[in-house]
Amino acid sequence: MRQHNIGLTVFRIVICFIIIKNMCFYLPMANDLFGADAIFPYELYLGLMHKYNLEFLTYPFELPYAPQFLIIVTIVFATMYMFGIGGRIAGIILFLLVMIFKLRNGFILDGSDNVIQVTLPFLIIADNLIYFRLFDKKNMIKINGVKNIFDTIRNAAVIGIMVQISFVYLFTALAKFQGELWLNGTAVYYTMRVKDFMHTSWNIPITQNHYFVVIATYFTVFWEISFPFYVWFRKTKYYVLALGIILHIGIWIFMRIDNFSWVMIGSYFIFITDQEYKMFSKWVFSNKLIIFIDNWCANCLRFGKIVKSCDFLNLIEIKGIRNYSGNEFSGLELEKALNKMASINKKGKISYGFDTIYRIFIIIPIAWLFLPILFMLKISKMGNILYNELAIKRSIIPIHCTENCDIKTKL
Repeated sequence: MRQHNIGLTVFRIVICFIIIKNMCFYLPMANDLFGADAIFPYELYLGLMHKYNLEFLTYPFELPYAPQFLIIVTIVFATMYMFGIGGRIAGIILFLLVMIFKLRNGFILDGSDNVIQVTLPFLIIADNLIYFRLFDKKNMIKINGVKNIFDTIRNAAVIGIMVQISFVYLFTALAKFQGELWLNGTAVYYTMRVKDFMHTSWNIPITQNHYFVVIATYFTVFWEISFPFYVWFRKTKYYVLALGIILHIGIWIFMRIDNFSWVMIGSYFIFITDQEYKMFSKWVFSNKLIIFIDNWCANCLRFGKIVKSCDFLNLIEIKGIRNYSGNEFSGLELEKALNKMASINKKGKISYGFDTIYRIFIIIPIAWLFLPILFMLKISKMGNILYNELAIKRSIIPIHCTENCDIKTKL
């Protein structure tokens, strides 16, 4: 069975990030959205819980600061699950918390919430905790027969996510075919001019072009109806996914629909297998990166282990700078490397400090989601300032030895 662990990891990070983002947005308005006098009456919430036989999940939103507390708890579990802390237990609790908020006030939900609700259960079952986790994964299932059964269930869950995403586009396209504006080719004209969603000053002049409106309208419909069929074949799925990324980035830029755009783009990573990622990476990256860390600094060693846990392409080699003899790599400044983490690529280019962090994120695919933020920190020089502050405060534990000076740390 083909493995999709890399894509599952990316999707887990995207979902958790969106949940954290939403909760941070809800927190200042917690009482208005979820409190005793919220826009959705508390009595109706209790009625829904009784109707669906979910009384055991009923939360006392009417109590003072109860909504704020639950939001903070959700942020904590979303962060834990993002980094693989707590495993599937954290994922199950996170799903229940998301469902409680959905039942309390369905008025605040959007398309991304619906996608998260139908895919998160499958994601929890699937093997999404291989990469990007702070602690080593412990495989508790050692009996071959039982392990094979669980592997089959996990693989079925992966297919379940892909089927759910395909259904989203299929039924969206079928609904569009029933709309007159989509059939006559003018829907994009009206959707891009809705004041509540008009994000740029370019929306008006762009939609004044008749050809753009007609092409964009029909492209959207036919792409959505094609997705559920062509995404399953290797020769066509890359074109389908690439067009989907362009479509959703356009929706995000011109209509401010961010959560839905990013959760759908995040789901695309699952359609690509681990083997395909590795083939792509070998084609893109022709050399490895050597990182020199201070092996008298426990936090530095811990950071190195986290980097290696995410380096599923094996492109990064970690070396202790205090073991460095000075003869292997010309141009590497020992004193500077002791204060700022150094790196060197196959071409011999040396970087220090935040520039090393930036290069690490470039060659780790699951870290690409954070590259826009790091790029802004890089060009604004804020990244160097933050790195220097952290480097100054790190703890150094001198070790006297003859050969191996590494400090053993347990994550």
